[in-house]
Amino acid sequence: FLDPAALGESGLDDLTRYATHEAFSGDGGEDALVVAKREVTRWLALAGGPAVVPSLLAAVAKGESFATAYARLEQSGQQAEEDLAERVRAHFEALRIEQGFPGLQFGWAWAHGRPGGSIAVGVRERGGSEALLRDDRMLWGSVGKTFVAAVVLQLVAEGKLKLDDRLAEYIGAMEGFARLPNAETVTLRQLFTHRSGIPDHVRKSELWEVLRNDPDKVWPTEELISWALDDAPLSAPGTQYDYADTNFVLLGAVVEKLTGAGLFDAVRTRLVEPYHLRNTAPSDRRRLPALVQGY
Repeated sequence: FLDPAALGESGLDDLTRYATHEAFSGDGGEDALVVAKREVTRWLALAGGPAVVPSLLAAVAKGESFATAYARLEQSGQQAEEDLAERVRAHFEALRIEQGFPGLQFGWAWAHGRPGGSIAVGVRERGGSEALLRDDRMLWGSVGKTFVAAVVLQLVAEGKLKLDDRLAEYIGAMEGFARLPNAETVTLRQLFTHRSGIPDHVRKSELWEVLRNDPDKVWPTEELISWALDDAPLSAPGTQYDYADTNFVLLGAVVEKLTGAGLFDAVRTRLVEPYHLRNTAPSDRRRLPALVQGY
C-alpha cells in the first residue's frame, strides 16, 4: 500500500494525490510518505496493531467497507483492553490484600504503538482512606537512568560521542578524576552496562549520615562523584557486573560536558518537553507537587 515500487502507473497517481494531501505534510520538510506510514501505523495500533491487517483484508474481501471493518475491530480492541485492565486490577488487588502494601500503580504498553493501559489499587497513604488514582504522581526511582541513557544515545546519534569511547576523553580534566577507580580505561558502554568496576557511592554509610544531617542539601555532580574517589576497583572494566548509581552519575557528567547544560535541563529540553511528559519532573527536592508518599 505504501511502497511505490509495488504500484502500477494509476496507483502512483493515486499515491501522489494521497501523499500531497495537506493532512500528510510533515514538519520540518519531512517526507509525506514517512508521515503517511506513521499515521497508518497509528491507525492500526488503535485497532490492535499489524496483526489486524488479515482481519481487515478478509472483511473487505467479503464486501464490508474498510471503515466499518476498522471501526468494528477498533471497538473490539478497546473492549479487550478494558477486560485486560480489569483482570490486571483484580490480580494486584489480591496481592495488596495478601501482602499488605498501601497502594500500587501498574501501566503497560504494547509493541507497534498500540495503546496500553493502567490501573491503580489501594490508597494514597499508609493508614489513609483516600483511593490511589491512576494519574497520581509517584516516584520512579532508577527509571530515571533510562532518561540519562536516552540523552546519551541521542548524543551518539548526533555523532558527538561513541559508546566505546573512554570516559577520560570527556571528563578527564575534572578535579580528582585520576583518583576514580579504573579512571583511565573505563568506557561509556561499560558504565551503561554496570561493568565499570566502580563501586557504588550510595552504599557508603558516611553518605547517608550526610543525608540525615542535611536532607535538603543540593549535590553538584562533582561532589557526588567525589564519593567514589580513592576506592579500590571492584574488578577490571568489562569483566564483572556490579550495579552502581555512580555509573550513571558519570554518564550525566558527560552529558553536562557535551551539552553545556545541567543534566536535568538536558533531559527536559530533549525528552520531557518534546514528548509532552507533563507529569515528569526531577526528584531534586523533598517536596514535589502532588506526589504520593512512597514506601
